[in-house]
Amino acid sequence: MKKYLAEMVGTMVLVLMGCGSAIFNGGCGTTAQVLTVAFAFLVCQ
Repeated sequence: MKKYLAEMVGTMVLVLMGCGSAIFNGGCGTTAQVLTVAFAFLVCQ
């Protein structure tokens, strides 16, 4: 059961931080915005 809870929490953090950074940046227009979103997903892994 602990494995499932850990997987759920990890997925939640990945989705909230990665997609949250994309929304916070207002889209992916400039190179800095794209790198910010990519770095957010990299940090979450």
